[in-house]
Amino acid sequence: MKRIVSLVLAVFISVMIALPCLAAELSAPMEEEITVYDLYTNYVKSNVAISSSGSVYYSCQVNGKSNCTKISAYAYLQEYRNGSWTNVDCVTKEVSGKSLFVSDTYTGISGRNYRCEVHVYTYSGTKYEYIETTSSTVKKS
Repeated sequence: MKRIVSLVLAVFISVMIALPCLAAELSAPMEEEITVYDLYTNYVKSNVAISSSGSVYYSCQVNGKSNCTKISAYAYLQEYRNGSWTNVDCVTKEVSGKSLFVSDTYTGISGRNYRCEVHVYTYSGTKYEYIETTSSTVKKS
């Protein structure tokens, strides 16, 4: 009977010593990368269309949240050729505030596909978030 009590006591003490070590190991920070979007931005829209005059029209619209202090946007018109997208035109704009709109036109080439890729930096003081979005594709006839 003494041996059983001694064995149970030894197991109990071993478990009690191991538990804090296990708890410390489990509470260590995980090595996982978490990316958070939309801290300062409500939405970013990119658009491309063929205008009535036949030009390729592209635009970017950004709306910041109440904590947004500045917006910088870079709208790249891209043309699909030789199996990849190539920047053919660009328009940029920066505003101090919560709303930005920028647009431009490009002559373009008949039969080619176009899209608008937008890179946006939305600031709250010195902190910022980066958002990238791409429009649908249009074909110039």
